[in-house]
Formats: sequence, C-alpha cells, structure tokens
Amino acid sequence: MERKFERVEPNEWFENFRWFESSEGFKVAAAKSPDQNMLLLERYGDPNDLVFYADIPNSRFVLVKPYRGKVDDQTRKEAAEFAAGNSDAWNRNLTHVDVYCTTKSQIKKSADPSKAFGSASFIIFGNRETFKDVDVRLGIGVKLIQGEKIPRIVCAPASAIKQNAHFYVMLKPGMRSVPEIASTIRNKIFMKAGDRYRVHVEKIREEMLWDYIPSSMVEIS
Repeated sequence: MERKFERVEPNEWFENFRWFESSEGFKVAAAKSPDQNMLLLERYGDPNDLVFYADIPNSRFVLVKPYRGKVDDQTRKEAAEFAAGNSDAWNRNLTHVDVYCTTKSQIKKSADPSKAFGSASFIIFGNRETFKDVDVRLGIGVKLIQGEKIPRIVCAPASAIKQNAHFYVMLKPGMRSVPEIASTIRNKIFMKAGDRYRVHVEKIREEMLWDYIPSSMVEIS
C-alpha cells in the first residue's frame, strides 16, 4: 500500500504538547507533565474548552476545543483514552483508570493545597462526565511529512493512532525501561516501514522517542 507524505501547518499552539488529531478532526492536546497543566489551561484554554483528566494523582490535563460549541462522542472517548495513556497509571502498574471530563471554566487554582488536584494546585467545581475503566494504552509511531527530512513522532490512543501515524506500535503497562522500549519501538517501526520508506524511518534515533514514552514501566502491546 502506498503511503502519502502529509502536509501540516507549522507552529500551531498544540505542538507545545503531546497531541493527536481525533477521528473527527479535533486537535487533542495533553500536558507533557503535571507542571505543564497550568500552561495548557491558562495560556491556551478557553472557558468552554473540554478538559479530561484521569482519577489519579499527578494527572496530566487533556484539552479539546469545541467546534461550533460541540465535541462529538468519539472525540470525547479518544480524549479520555489519551488522558489515561498520559497519566501516572503506568508507574502504578494499572491497566484501567477512570477519567473525568469538565469544562475549563470549572477548574480553578486553589489556595489550599489540601484541596488541590495535582501538583499545579487546581480544584474542580461542578458536575463532571465520567468515563469508567478506560484502558491504559498508548500508540507511538511516525508520520511522513512532506518537506520534512525526518518523520514526525506522534502518540495517540489506540482508537486514533492508525490515522495519525503511517507506522506505529502500541504500548501497555509493563516492566521495561525507556531506553530498552525505545530501541524495540524503533526496530518494529523500521521493519513495518518496508524497503520503500526505511530510508526515512532510519533517521529516527532512539533517544528521540524517549519524550513520548509515558513511563519506565511499559511493554509492547
């Protein structure tokens, strides 16, 4: 099957974070660490944006901007999966975690650390949508970009990785270290690329993958 190089617009706001494009075309962005939650919400969040977070300490916020006031159900599901996949569940060897969804306007900075959510001192007000027992999984792959010499590394939930990457692997909780799993990811993607595209994929170095691997306790799914 022929793989087409894709065009992307450079320097979009979501490129400061881990992000993917949902099945319905929404950009879904996740903080890379709990400390980046503030940047994601305060600089880029609008009051009606949807925010997803796993029900676990040190959760990373995931942000989705509505289109004409709405976010479809499939995008919500994928955003919840992305929140689980970017949570601290890996370090606790959890295979499932509950995820909540609220609007940015319901999240406030807290002056009382005992009532705060996460390391960035946030507190959640009002009703929340709940996604029960979301799988802790994350896809990592590469996308061939027209005009870029090195393929773009991407990560996305299982239900969206196929449309975000030309070649990818799925991760699940395990016991392998970041350098070890990075080597395995690169080798598997290299083999999937085939003779035609290996010249592009081989430019990906193992250490370039480290920032996308959610934990030092992972395994190939």
